[in-house]
Amino acid sequence: MRDPNLVRKEMLELNEVLPLVKFPPPPVDPETDVAVDPLVTIKGDLINMATVKMQNFAKNGTSCIRCKCEGEYFAKEKYPNIPFYHLNLYAMKKGRETQMGKDLIVAPEKGGLDNVENAQTICFDCHKRKVNTPPDQEARRRKRAKKRSENRKKKASGGVKPKVGEKKPKK
Repeated sequence: MRDPNLVRKEMLELNEVLPLVKFPPPPVDPETDVAVDPLVTIKGDLINMATVKMQNFAKNGTSCIRCKCEGEYFAKEKYPNIPFYHLNLYAMKKGRETQMGKDLIVAPEKGGLDNVENAQTICFDCHKRKVNTPPDQEARRRKRAKKRSENRKKKASGGVKPKVGEKKPKK
């Protein structure tokens, strides 16, 4: 889903953007540490390319960890009251545009840090489901999916007798 308040300037290919992502060097000595300039000019606009979100896309990939939809392009966008542009990754899912984002594996409430090692790529729809689903329901959903998968395999191999009125699987 796309934020209707965003003003889109242009769309960019993945291979135009991902090589420009900046990874700051690990700090060795605070006195001699060289600062990385996070700003990069992309088609006339300065954009921060050292954000955790951008580093996540460059390091962990552009596909959703749940539904495997693939990010297809970046959009250079901004809010009307803010002078600077930023990049958002989008995928096409069921014929509509959906925004990709970063998801923290370990939540900050549980001690997780906002860094690349704790981030993964997720689409807006899956993130919404993950956030709104209680943990016990999520576990039950995974258990049911696993059981359905096992039953399909058994049924296909002939290990399960069909119910009354069902056709026998072809071998």
